[in-house]
Parts: sequence; structure tokens; C-alpha cells
Amino acid sequence: MKQTVEQHMSQKKQSICIKTALAVAALAGWCLFQFWRMWSAFPPDLSALYMAGYLHAEGMYDLIYARPSGFFGGTPREWWGILPRLGLSGENVLPYVYPPLWAGLLSPIAGALSPEAFFRGALLIQIPMIAASVVLAWRILRPTSLPLWAWIMISVGLLSTSMLSKFAVVQLQPQITVIFLILLSFERYGAGKAQMAGAILAIAAALKLAPVVLAVIFVMDRNWTAFRMCALVGVCLAAVSVTLMGPQLHFAFLDSVRSLSDGVFITSVNYSVNAMLHGIGIEMGFFQTWVDLNTRNIRLNSSEVLVDRLCLALLAFSLIAVLWRTRAMSERTRLTVRIFAIAGLFSLFGPLGWAHYFVLQMLLVPAMIPILGARSGGLILLVFGLMTSVPAFNMLRSAYSSDLPVMAASTIMMLLTIWAITSRPHARPRRMPKPTPAQ
Repeated sequence: MKQTVEQHMSQKKQSICIKTALAVAALAGWCLFQFWRMWSAFPPDLSALYMAGYLHAEGMYDLIYARPSGFFGGTPREWWGILPRLGLSGENVLPYVYPPLWAGLLSPIAGALSPEAFFRGALLIQIPMIAASVVLAWRILRPTSLPLWAWIMISVGLLSTSMLSKFAVVQLQPQITVIFLILLSFERYGAGKAQMAGAILAIAAALKLAPVVLAVIFVMDRNWTAFRMCALVGVCLAAVSVTLMGPQLHFAFLDSVRSLSDGVFITSVNYSVNAMLHGIGIEMGFFQTWVDLNTRNIRLNSSEVLVDRLCLALLAFSLIAVLWRTRAMSERTRLTVRIFAIAGLFSLFGPLGWAHYFVLQMLLVPAMIPILGARSGGLILLVFGLMTSVPAFNMLRSAYSSDLPVMAASTIMMLLTIWAITSRPHARPRRMPKPTPAQ
């Protein structure tokens, strides 16, 4: 009997190893396909970082934060004369809107490499980061009834079909690195490495300011070690940035952020409650404007104060509701759900909620199966996958001449997903069952 049990266990371990190997091979295949697809492509969002580093290397500091009128107008006019010498004539090189420190750190790299070499180097770094993020997302929740191989296969399916991942990869968006750092931070947090978690989250927030809101998780857990380390590293990075780059560039950065946040952008890849409400208000005649909604990529130069305040109130209410409803969840479930919901809410109610921001939610959504059960969690996963898929996006976009219906459908779906995953306050991850001895 003992030999039978050992044989059964050996066969089960072998089966798991084979499935895991096949899943890892599928994820590696996805990575290789992205390398092939993007090797000679031009990524507009990443080009902003190259230009900032190059301009810093050339001593043209006053041009780093150049931007077109309204910010979303393509390449800054001040850069036009520089692009031909870099072989970027005719390309949509977007303005730089990241902290000055990274322009300085990228300066020697951008000064030494051609744009093509820089983009390929970033490609070789960021695509493996996405693959690693899949595993990190699983590790945040474990132990769980969903084995690693199943989590990876679900993630490969989402990565291969989702508009969210496609948008991020086509742009080689720095958000990929930010998401990797967020998941690494909370994977370490779940492993009891509070100081490391706080430090990594601070680095993520130094790349883009938004991740700092996730420090509320440390506060709600009363983990002051993680919170203090996050604050300390953040202050140190800010001090280093001001010391190395000077205050003038930081003022220019803040002005650029303000310009980016002013107004409203109604487009199909902006999952924003604020923009959606402005669009609905215009459609129903509540707001006086000349804008024709039956066009694409509409930029409103100013926002309605009433809508801004309503969104702020809804964000505060939603955040309190999430924190309250998750308080009774088990530790790992609470952490996963709070990352998903808090990051999602700030993106949805912020001035801009670009599709690539929600790659974080896409990487965590497989957790809904072990948290809510196969039926409820599977339904959420299915709806999320279908609604964020490239075919669904293309179908909706071709059905309407306006971006508002596409944006509204995606925004509402994200809100409903957050509501659904917080609707069971006592949810706990279902663990893998222990093998029973063979009879």
C-alpha cells in the first residue's frame, strides 16, 4: 500500500512538472513572438524616454519637456529639427512626461546608442518582465487551488488576445516596468520582506507617480516598516533627482504633468469615468461645447468642475468601500484584491486611464477563480477576457463612429469587475487539496 501511495505521488508530481514545462514553453513562445513582431517596430511612447536621454546628453535641457499644444498633438515642434539626424523623420515621437531623474540616468545610454538599438534593448528587457510578472502575480496569492501551470496558461491566453497587453507592447510602454515593480514589491511584501517591498514600491512611484497610492495597503495593514521604507526611499530618490538634475527641470516636469491632466481626452483606449461622464454630458446637451462626438480622439481643453468633484467623491467612496469590504478577507486574498481594486480605481477616476494601465488587473484576474470559486471567478475571467479582447475592441470600434461607446463599455466593465471581486467580503483562496492515500 505504501508503495502504491508513493507511486501515485510520483506520477502526480511528474504530471505537474510536464504541465508546468508546457505552460512555461507557451509563455516563452509568446515572448519570442513579441521579439519577432517588435524587433524593427517604432514604439511611440518609449521614444519619449530616448529623446529625453538624448537631449540631456547633448546639453539641450530646455527641450526635454517640450510639448505640443494640448499635449496630445504628436511630436513637439522644438524636436522637428533634431529628428532627421536620429533617423526618426516622420515618426510620431511623443513628448516626455516622466521625472527628470530618468532623463539623466538614460543620458549616457541614449547618447551612445541609436534609437533602434535603444528600442531593441528595451524590448529585450520589458518582454521578459511581462513573463516574470505572470509568475509574480501567482506568487502573491499562493497557496491557491490554481496551480502555476494553469495560471500561466490563462495568462498566455489573455496576453495573446487582450487589447491591454497589445497596447502596452506596441508602445513598449514604461508602464510594463512599473507593473513589474508593483508586483515584485507586493510579492516580497507577502513573503514578509516589508523593507524590500516598501523600497521597490518607492522606485515604481519614482518612475510614474501613480503607484504611490498603493502604499495605502501598508497603512491599512499597519505595516509601518514597509510604509516608512517606502517614504524614506521616495524622499531619497527625490533628493537625488533635485540634486543631480536641478530644480528647473522639476518645475518643467510639474508643469508638464499639469498640462497632461488639464482637460479631457475622449478616446477608445482611455478607460476614464471622468471622460465618459463628460462625453455623456455632451451627448445629452448638459454641457455647452462645439465638439462633435462622432469623431475620434477628442480633446477637451477644460473639464467641468461638477464632473471633477463628482469623480473625486466617487473615488473616495469607492476606496473606502473596497477597504471596508476586504477587511475580513484572508491575508493573501485581501492583498490581491486590494492591489487589483485600488490601482484600478485610481486609474478609472483619474484624468487619464490608458488601456495599458490595466495590464496589472489582467495579470491578477486569474486569481478570481480560486478566490470566488470556479463558477463566479470563471465568469468574471471570461467576461474580462472577452471585453478586453482585440476582436471585441475592433468590433465595437467599427460599429460606432464615436469613441464614446467603446470607452464607456470598457470603463463600465472595469468598474463592475472591481465591484464583483469585492462583493464577497469573506472570500478566501481555495488551497490545493492534499493527496489522499490510495485505497
